[in-house]
Amino acid sequence: MHKLVLWIVNVIFSLSEGVRYDGAVTLDAFNVMGQKVAELVNAPLAAGSHTVSFDASALPSGVYIYRLAADGQMVQRKMMLLK
Repeated sequence: MHKLVLWIVNVIFSLSEGVRYDGAVTLDAFNVMGQKVAELVNAPLAAGSHTVSFDASALPSGVYIYRLAADGQMVQRKMMLLK
């Protein structure tokens, strides 16, 4: 994984991810209680950059965590949703 870039526009999140190798990728969003609130990607992806949109309009404002697993690595980061 190269990097994740998080863009927040109202309640639509756009996550840009870089994957070094072809393979299985998962990208999930969780609330602070650890409950999965969205499965954004669960598929094999080719190496390169990919963008995923996340419509969070049904979620309340607050802190969420997104977790990306690819290339045998896992990255977890916080994101803030403000409405």
